[in-house]
Amino acid sequence: RELKLLHRRVDDLRDGRILGVIVSSPRRRFVQGICRYCQTILDGFRGVPTSTTRYNRIVAKEYQAAFVRKTYIAAERKMQGDLIGARKLLEEVIEDARRHLGDESPFTLVAIRNLSEVLRAQGDLRRARKLLEDALAVCRRTLSQENEVTVAAMGSLGGLLREQGDLIGARKLQEDVL
Repeated sequence: RELKLLHRRVDDLRDGRILGVIVSSPRRRFVQGICRYCQTILDGFRGVPTSTTRYNRIVAKEYQAAFVRKTYIAAERKMQGDLIGARKLLEEVIEDARRHLGDESPFTLVAIRNLSEVLRAQGDLRRARKLLEDALAVCRRTLSQENEVTVAAMGSLGGLLREQGDLIGARKLQEDVL
């Protein structure tokens, strides 16, 4: 039920609406950015294995809904400039995701990429780069090169490398994305 509500909320955002109100054009890019962010999170669950027992499937869905809810709140906080709050929430999400879904779960990898974006916004480029490099290594090992989680991690790391002045590394990653 929670996931259906979140999917509906993402659909509203995609249409440029917040709580049923059409957003004016200057804020539309902001809303569409949140939409892409949430859709990436929801897409991360496609690769999450669930057990065959009914109980385990229900528990897994509850965790997924809680993770998506916290990540959505973190995205809103980041967009509002509350980077400390967003960072704290994303660190909790990653810790829980690792415990319940594993280090190689697409959702865990998406959450790590999101945390790296918050760290990047805070100016902690060294730690953001380390997180992205580690996440990209796991993506390449466990997911395909064309997987959307892998491509998003490569794009994020390419942008970070460009920001740090490593234009050769950034170019290589950006070419791989294309």
